[in-house]
Amino acid sequence: MTRAGEDGPAAHRIARLTELLHDELRAIFRDDVSDPALAGLDIPAVVLSVDYRHLRVHCTLPPGAAPRREVARRLERAKPFVRARLADAVDMKRTPEIDFVIDVA
Repeated sequence: MTRAGEDGPAAHRIARLTELLHDELRAIFRDDVSDPALAGLDIPAVVLSVDYRHLRVHCTLPPGAAPRREVARRLERAKPFVRARLADAVDMKRTPEIDFVIDVA
């Protein structure tokens, strides 16, 4: 048994959009973000809200990375840049607000 909103065209669209955003974020952090504290940051998952307004980005730190608190501060500083790059890369009516979550590896 499935709950409302879990199947059909809407679910397929959100799944495709989530995958696209995930791929773009990985490319942005790999190619465009030059902060050494964020080098090697992995993005194992992203979660897009059903209204497309919020994007939760799960991050894991590589071994030997800067302290978690410092990485969180630098992610907050990079957020406007990352969001602008995402807006350029993905054609959406509204670019979602980004929330970074640092997961324990």
